Amino acid sequence: MKIIKLNQLEIFNQQDIPLSCAIGFFDGVHLGHQEIINNLKEKPMALITFEQTNNYLTSAELKNQLIKTFGFEYFITLANNSKIMESSKEEFIEFLNINKIKSLVCGHDFRFGFQRLGSIKDLTQFNLKVLDDQKNNNQRISSTLIKEFLKDGQVDIIPGYLGRYYQIEGLVMEGLKLGRTIGFPTINIDYQGYFLPMSGVYQVKCKINNQSYNGMANLGFNPTVGNNQKQKLEIHLFDFNQDVYGETVKIEFLKFIREEKKFNSLDELKKAIEKDKAKIKDNFWRSYD
Repeated sequence: MKIIKLNQLEIFNQQDIPLSCAIGFFDGVHLGHQEIINNLKEKPMALITFEQTNNYLTSAELKNQLIKTFGFEYFITLANNSKIMESSKEEFIEFLNINKIKSLVCGHDFRFGFQRLGSIKDLTQFNLKVLDDQKNNNQRISSTLIKEFLKDGQVDIIPGYLGRYYQIEGLVMEGLKLGRTIGFPTINIDYQGYFLPMSGVYQVKCKINNQSYNGMANLGFNPTVGNNQKQKLEIHLFDFNQDVYGETVKIEFLKFIREEKKFNSLDELKKAIEKDKAKIKDNFWRSYD
């Protein structure tokens, strides 16, 4: 798969071969997006998407990994800059034409061009397939809905919409090392521009260097020990004692345990964490029954 980021609407199809194309934001590559992709019947195929710089469900790297499994010839990301965002709908259609897009699949609400003035009505010159909404529990599957679930901490129902548990990927960075003083050392994650679930304690599964570990995450402002201005994502891994600064960690949010709370002392905090850990370990054991 050729991964290309374009800073302007230009030729990427150097082979000059007609392409089938899926087009949209594809943030999360959720089950609705996957249905769009699966409706591409003819190869070679291209996927055209748009750059997102913050509050995303999938980073550019993770989106690349997910899209790669579908067998595309081209994966095109259009940069979030003025040259592209201010292009007219006519210029966008010309971009599709010069890249030999012969057929398109998209959702019924797809919009494009400056001020989103272009719609599916402007794409009739292509062999166009427009898909209806995909639903789960009578709810339209969308990135917006998934974010609403995350805001409420409902991470356990996310697989029914996303097709997998919600995942954040980031580098391990230096922290204040307060966790180890109460017997719960943590790794601190640079979560970049990911959309964050509701603050609180979560049951998680992490992957580091292709090894999986069970653990618990605290996402929030640490009100007991300092009340940070920015949310922190800290992971305590079970049966783990390694120096992994600078390593990439993939975190799957499996279950919400409790809301973040300010305790009166570190001793109270320690007792709460011990209770959380026991509950999460029990959850993992039950899942193996």
